[in-house]
Amino acid sequence: MSVNEETSTQEIEISVNEQIEKTSINIYTFSLLDEESGIPMNFPLILGGENLITDENAKLKVEEAFGQLNLQSLFGFERHIFRSVVYSTFHLHNIKDTLTPNVYIQKAFTNNVYLFNYLSTPYSDLNIESTFEEIDFMSKALSGVFRRASAQENLGEIDNDQKFEICKENVDHLGGFMHYKIFTEREFRERSSSVKKTSLMILGLFFELEAVASEYQCLGNCGLTFSENDVAFEGKDPLDVGCPNGDEEGLVLAPPALKLKTVQYVLPPNTKSVFTEFSEDDLDTSLYLGYFTGIFMPRNISLTVNRLAPSHFQDLVSIPRQAFYSNKINFEDYVKIDCNYRIENNKIIVFASISDSRYSQSKHEENLVSSLSSVTLNRDIVEGFKKGYSLEKIIRGSILNDWKMSEKIKVDEIGKYPTLLDIPIQKGDA
Repeated sequence: MSVNEETSTQEIEISVNEQIEKTSINIYTFSLLDEESGIPMNFPLILGGENLITDENAKLKVEEAFGQLNLQSLFGFERHIFRSVVYSTFHLHNIKDTLTPNVYIQKAFTNNVYLFNYLSTPYSDLNIESTFEEIDFMSKALSGVFRRASAQENLGEIDNDQKFEICKENVDHLGGFMHYKIFTEREFRERSSSVKKTSLMILGLFFELEAVASEYQCLGNCGLTFSENDVAFEGKDPLDVGCPNGDEEGLVLAPPALKLKTVQYVLPPNTKSVFTEFSEDDLDTSLYLGYFTGIFMPRNISLTVNRLAPSHFQDLVSIPRQAFYSNKINFEDYVKIDCNYRIENNKIIVFASISDSRYSQSKHEENLVSSLSSVTLNRDIVEGFKKGYSLEKIIRGSILNDWKMSEKIKVDEIGKYPTLLDIPIQKGDA
């Protein structure tokens, strides 16, 4: 390759990366507890998105909204700590020539600093689990800045507003550093995960879901959402009527929400001995359902981001693709969820495999499946559906051929089956 050809290739690569960055929206929110007031101080930052965000006023409002988030409550879970989730997306109305992004979300708590990161980008191969070393560095740096600024405030050298500005300036630098590594240095792709322990798949879940798009969202100061059946619309097009509260900014479609309809459980042989190895509580049926519903896109996040670029987000359906929860007692232990989906007859069908690192040295290793194999299994299941195969046929021809399948259960009736041992198993599997 000649020097000119090499230079041309580099220029094209830089140009492509710049375009990807301009169609990516990267939102960081750092939160520290102000011990003096007992109130958390949030520091939001929005980067990228030059090709999507056309209203700078909307950007300021979204930054303000993220600045008011209670990060501790996002993705709350009783037994585990949410770490990260990646979403596949599709446009509900199949708009042509419309970019379909991947969405990455992570939450971290270290050195008394909470971090929430939302990233919408065309990149499909980011490994956000590999960013935790950088997050630890950023949190330590911000925690140090905050302590020094607090000490200056206590000495009367600066006031609270100046302390906020000092921290905000450092957040801008730290967030910019991470953004640069992703989009300029092209870091965090095809890198090994921070996960050190292996895990084994302990359970499969097969879902039928529906994407419900029945609300409209005010872009103005009102900020409320309204049902399409709201009496204020009286059968008229809500977009023509506008905000029922008279806000001049008007309405846009609110992003679709996922509604879970049915679930089937795919259970390993010797279910009882597997799920009672560590605790009888692990037999709880709703626990595993909660792992999946717990990573649905939070409604307040999807509505807030929609204000940035409604044409990009208002009909975007987000389906979890992979997620991690850390064990509250031992952070090195984790639960991993791998998902794949297919749209069939206006229904979204999802197969989710749940893997648990506590079983990495388990006596059940021969009966369970490695989490890496479960990712391949997910793809095989979706390919099987494309060929018209039933779930039963696919499972019986897979590495799960000796696992048990439950009957299809309506989600609102799951309370009838308090433990996995109570779930009705398909005839022939019992």
